[in-house]
Amino acid sequence: MVALLFIAVWSQFNPARPHMETSDLFTHLSVARHLLQGDGFVTDITYPLSFAFDFAQELPQPLIHRSPGFALLLTAAVAPSPDDPTLVVTHVRWLQMIFLGFLAGIGAMAFFRRGTPLAGGAWLVLLGMSPLLGFAVDWAFVELPAGPLLLVIWLRHRDISKSGPGWIDGILVGFLALLRWDLVWLPLLWWFWGRQELRVVAARGPSGSIVPLWNRRLLLALLMVVVVNLPWAVRNVRLTGSPFFTLQGQAELAKDTRTWPGYSVYQQLKPQPVSKVLAENARPLLRKFVRGLKFYFRDLGRLFPWAGLVIMALALMVYLRGCIDKPPSPFPPEAKHPMSIVPALSPLGPLAVTGLTLILMIIQYSFFDHSLRHLLVMYPVVGWELSGLLGSLVARAGRRWRIKTWMLLAPAMLATVLLVKVSLQPLPGWEFAARQAEQQKSSLEKLTRQLVLTPERVPFVETSAAPWYANRPAVWDPKNEETRNFIREQLSQQDPATLR
Repeated sequence: MVALLFIAVWSQFNPARPHMETSDLFTHLSVARHLLQGDGFVTDITYPLSFAFDFAQELPQPLIHRSPGFALLLTAAVAPSPDDPTLVVTHVRWLQMIFLGFLAGIGAMAFFRRGTPLAGGAWLVLLGMSPLLGFAVDWAFVELPAGPLLLVIWLRHRDISKSGPGWIDGILVGFLALLRWDLVWLPLLWWFWGRQELRVVAARGPSGSIVPLWNRRLLLALLMVVVVNLPWAVRNVRLTGSPFFTLQGQAELAKDTRTWPGYSVYQQLKPQPVSKVLAENARPLLRKFVRGLKFYFRDLGRLFPWAGLVIMALALMVYLRGCIDKPPSPFPPEAKHPMSIVPALSPLGPLAVTGLTLILMIIQYSFFDHSLRHLLVMYPVVGWELSGLLGSLVARAGRRWRIKTWMLLAPAMLATVLLVKVSLQPLPGWEFAARQAEQQKSSLEKLTRQLVLTPERVPFVETSAAPWYANRPAVWDPKNEETRNFIREQLSQQDPATLR
């Protein structure tokens, strides 16, 4: 009920935006359509760089530059109207709003289960005021379905007992890897951090017992991560020779450096694996990393309201001061401390753990790609903790002053709204892209008609949307005639009927 109400209210304040014609969505939709046709994981939209590999010399091309999970989810949007690409795109927005509703409902349910409805209200307000979530819905970011999954993993970790994660946690992380493989290290970090803190707290206890870093449940969780991803890894081995091969691994580290500005590394036929980039372009890579750090810390307020970050920092300072005065108590029961600022398993507190995770993510993506959408998956986790802190403080104040909790609901919500509203920053780059997408609607229709009628066996395009609407494979234009001729020659042996 909370999820449905949230979607109904949120949709009224967030009208649909047109998709960018270069959106990754159309690659995932192309794979989903081929899956429903029984063709397997192949895509109509390919990069010139992929033709540098022997196993990618055909169209449609085997999927080597995207994870398979989102395409599998999008089959739910394609299946009702596989022959109407425009209606499919509409279905995608509804599917994304369902994911957003799941996110709202999961966080609210966790607070209601803990007996803190005030925090649940603050959570819904904070979630609803995120401007980037609107773009995630309209432009079908894979980070949106990954968000509820990561939040569930975090909440299970937060409520964890001495036994550690189990097989269910492993399955959840396995599905997360199929959506965004570069996020797998987050729950693994939380798990091993939690195990290490168990060891520290147990050693300080009366018995001085030692908790092993590894146990059967943790090993089972890690095994389930492997099991869920094993079919895709076997497919990659048979296709590419490596279970971990991705086209991004051959280009992403070199992208946006002086040697390879923009996406030029994808427009040519020279792979740039990590080892080669580190050996030949270490200095440009370091400059890219520094630019990335500046970007993320400068624009972080556009994703996380600074008022929330200040609250998180103050809570950490208050807790650390408490740690100096008295040692942490070993494993306080969750029932007695339903919304404790200090969790049972981490002497730094959950806000500090999420803050550290966010910093490590910034370091990671500063090397690869500079976009706030990569951090969007942590917005629900940090927002949930901030909402819990606000609700906990208000609830404690209510008990102390003998005021009914419901009488504090309105001022708590108002304070949260004001804090977020005051600190929220606009997204000028994203808004500009939305206006540009609106202006490109007519030109996209023209490009689609041209792609349908063109006699060229291997069309080169500068849009991922037109091949989707035209329902035919195409290659991103390398802007180089020599590269075009090479690709045409590589595909010359293919049956022309399979190119349409």
